[in-house]
Amino acid sequence: MYCYNRAHSAVLAFVQNSGADLVLLQEVPHTLLSSLCALYPHHAYAIDSERVYGGHEWTNYNVILSRFPLIEVRTVTFEPIPLPFRTKLAILCMTPLGWARTWNRNAIVARAETPEGRIDVVSAHLTLSRPKLRAQEFETVMASLAPGVPAIVGGDFNIIERPLIKPLSYILGADVSESVPWFDERSRFEKRFSELGMLNPLRHHITHGFARSQLDHILVSQSLTVKEATVSTELYGSDHAPVSVTVAVR
Repeated sequence: MYCYNRAHSAVLAFVQNSGADLVLLQEVPHTLLSSLCALYPHHAYAIDSERVYGGHEWTNYNVILSRFPLIEVRTVTFEPIPLPFRTKLAILCMTPLGWARTWNRNAIVARAETPEGRIDVVSAHLTLSRPKLRAQEFETVMASLAPGVPAIVGGDFNIIERPLIKPLSYILGADVSESVPWFDERSRFEKRFSELGMLNPLRHHITHGFARSQLDHILVSQSLTVKEATVSTELYGSDHAPVSVTVAVR
């Protein structure tokens, strides 16, 4: 979504015309939340993060929109991230470009009651700060899911694959070993996806132009059948391309 997105009409039209049974959104600005929720009969949301920008406090949300009833909705809270001085200084210098410190970060989990059975659905936005913390937050999300229930886990995972921009991780707080161009964060995540019985149908797709990486994911349990996975060519006011996965419950 991108928290400073001003293309509200385009976003609403895209969601309304998508035909999707489930829509997962991250960084939804508070100014757009109620309009998005009005598009679907069922919805759930939790604070993605809070920040101060331009002298104003911004609250952004992770959102699940559903045509199916949502039950057992719960919030998964991420631990606060300590920032080294270099990161604080970088955020201060990049304020004109929209950078800001964030706090109160969460993911949202809900159980969807579909005609074919129940599915756990997650909307999550993992930290950009450093790879090891992204991995920890991913584990926190996955630990919140009930064993034996098929799951769809979507969101911005911020996994950087482009070697030329991996050194930026050091500025964002990562150790030197995680910031070298040859640090293979992707393989570590893909191995973990497999160990947890999750498929990544969008693998090898680029969802962010500058990062040239698959930042955005829709993971699905191996018990679900993947029919199609696509990345949109339109951005709708965001720096991320919308992604979609069509699945069937076996």
